[in-house]
Amino acid sequence: MATLSLKISPEDMLQVVQEMPLDELTRFTDKVLQVKARHMAASLTVGEERLIEEIDRLKLSPKTHQRLLALGAKLEDEALSAAEQEELQHLSEKSEKINAQRLAKVAELATLWQKPLPEVMKQLGLWRSYAQ
Repeated sequence: MATLSLKISPEDMLQVVQEMPLDELTRFTDKVLQVKARHMAASLTVGEERLIEEIDRLKLSPKTHQRLLALGAKLEDEALSAAEQEELQHLSEKSEKINAQRLAKVAELATLWQKPLPEVMKQLGLWRSYAQ
């Protein structure tokens, strides 16, 4: 069986990533962060590894995240029904709770690593998602 090896520049990969639909980009990003975490895991303590796993686990499902974004867009267009307003409120509260829990875990990790919180967030690939 023949093996084909391709070398793709980071710029070319970025071009492909920029053209991905949001749901595919979310799945791809999750996989990239998992690869990064595995690379980092070689030098992590059990406690650090546990925190990183919890940080990765604490997030909305892609479907729920998409729904939250869709409802937010409808809110901006002033096109939400009463039921959708209630759903948006519920999903927003759920998202805030998850983000608070996740941020607490990142803060624990920052304390262990003795690094500023934004630096740890960048290292874990989280800075962009919180800075939006």
